[in-house]
Amino acid sequence: MKYKNYFLEIEKINKKYGKKFLKIKSLNKFFFNLFLLNKKYYNFETLFFPKNFILENKNSYNKKFIAGILAGGMSTRFGGKHKFLLKNKEKISLLGENILKIIEYENNNNLKIPIIIFTDYFTIKSIKNHLKYYSYFGKDKNDFYFVKGDLGYKVKVNKKILKEFGLEKIYKKLIKTKNNFSNTINKDNFKKYLSTSGHYIYNNLILSGVLNKIKNKYLIENEYLIISNCNNIGEKYFKNIINNSNKNLVIGTKKIGNEKADLIFQDEDKIKIIPYFIDNFEKLEEKGNIIFTGTIYLNINSLLKFFENKENFYKNTYYPILKYFGDSVTLYFESCLSDITNYLEFENYFIEREECFVPIRDFSIFK
Repeated sequence: MKYKNYFLEIEKINKKYGKKFLKIKSLNKFFFNLFLLNKKYYNFETLFFPKNFILENKNSYNKKFIAGILAGGMSTRFGGKHKFLLKNKEKISLLGENILKIIEYENNNNLKIPIIIFTDYFTIKSIKNHLKYYSYFGKDKNDFYFVKGDLGYKVKVNKKILKEFGLEKIYKKLIKTKNNFSNTINKDNFKKYLSTSGHYIYNNLILSGVLNKIKNKYLIENEYLIISNCNNIGEKYFKNIINNSNKNLVIGTKKIGNEKADLIFQDEDKIKIIPYFIDNFEKLEEKGNIIFTGTIYLNINSLLKFFENKENFYKNTYYPILKYFGDSVTLYFESCLSDITNYLEFENYFIEREECFVPIRDFSIFK
């Protein structure tokens, strides 16, 4: 089934997938329900905006979005649903559902919302084919912008470490394929050699030039950017966060199904970081764990302002990172961009898991 016209197909989509796309009556109410910070007051230049600030300044928040960023993973699933599908094209993807929600909101509010899709490594062709198959879900294909996960890719690794663990041949293969590789090693011996920090998503946005293109095309000022489906934000920020005042803050999502949350890091003070979701929010707070949701809302001008200083700009130098699966260890590479986390304010907040991995929550909450 192809969705050449969204409104002609909406009833079919509702029936087939059990979804109900409803109208949003108030953009102010929309912001009130979505922003994840608590009652603390922040100024306008802050990346995140708290609920009470929105309530006190309703008129100033009647604005449209910059874009929705929908990360396109090849295999990652949420609640058993792929971010986007490579083979079974008769089933709508999470990526497609997000786009449909943006289109619904766009049409109901007479807005033009460009969509940036941040692709995981080497998935951009598959994602574009997926969008083309569904005729871009009824949206103009020129409204889609792409930021490649491998943009500015550069690997720096301590070859002495690789030699010690017999990984030179695997590393040479990695350089050619720019892909992840796995090897079972002793995690306690290996962990102390590794440098882990940062997340590449903001850096690649700037490198791609997409944000400036959108601002020039749509003449958007002081708008908001949604980063959606970034389920590993906490994992990639953890080194910076445990070294600052945010140690005991929790942003969590509820665990569903048989999903697992692997332990990513535990320091001498037993501060744990387990990404993505939790079973018991109350007990988690008592233990001082740090958990992160997958959806972020930030002010685009603040982000651009951060990168005006060349000292904040990186060319994506990558460092090795370990991820544990029982006794097995996956070694992969991540960006050095970590300083921007100093500009992010994390606060205690809890939302349902099914609501955090989409840019727009279930429309029924806006009745």
